[in-house]
Amino acid sequence: SILENAPDGVFVNSQGVFTFINPKMISLLNAHDESDLIGHDVFERIAPEYHDIVKSRIAFQHETGQNAKIMEQEYIKMDGSRIIVATSAAPIKYRGKESYLVFVHDLSTRKQTEETIIKLSRAVEQSPVSIVIADISGTIEYVNPKFCQITGYTYDELIGKNPNLLKSGNTSPEEYEQLWSTIMTGNVWSGEFMNIKKDGTPYWEAATIAPIKNLKGDITHYVGIKEDITEKKQIYADLIEAKNKAEETVLLKSHF
Repeated sequence: SILENAPDGVFVNSQGVFTFINPKMISLLNAHDESDLIGHDVFERIAPEYHDIVKSRIAFQHETGQNAKIMEQEYIKMDGSRIIVATSAAPIKYRGKESYLVFVHDLSTRKQTEETIIKLSRAVEQSPVSIVIADISGTIEYVNPKFCQITGYTYDELIGKNPNLLKSGNTSPEEYEQLWSTIMTGNVWSGEFMNIKKDGTPYWEAATIAPIKNLKGDITHYVGIKEDITEKKQIYADLIEAKNKAEETVLLKSHF
């Protein structure tokens, strides 16, 4: 009864064939019912590249009587698709035959989550904008390579520090108060800063700072996404200056 209702897949491998299989295992392999599997070769459901290692594990258990370590592998469903699982097996006697009771835990969701995390991590690491993550007190816990490239500081020089080491004095205390008031109440703040690089060079950045919340809805961190807009600012200033000069020229021409 316990095995029938287990949340993981369970089957009995008796001399290489399925002799017992629980509902969860039937579901994992996308079978209609146990008749699709009972009496069939277990290795039909194990991906070919894992056959040798599984056989060696069975031989190890047979010779020593010990349980082998949990193993990650792939099983083949009835439709030909694959599922990533973690398996463990224990030698038993089932219906008078030397057999193995095999427990199968579905890792597909976890693997998909891990792949998503890896993709997000690479996206952050390779981002063309600088990204900084700080705790609720403002202490830096992470910066991406672009942040280091723009500011001139190394990763180790920034971790554990406060972002105010970049302050230029150009932003008023009132503006910083508004920033903190916004993000501490769970809202997103956007604006511009003039900051100072490690070598003392000033630069402008457009920043968006947002709170990161846990499953309970509590703010645990803040993430800042920043773009160096120094060149854009200069181009804009040059355009304004050119416009003003053009207007002066038109005015002088008109007077003339």
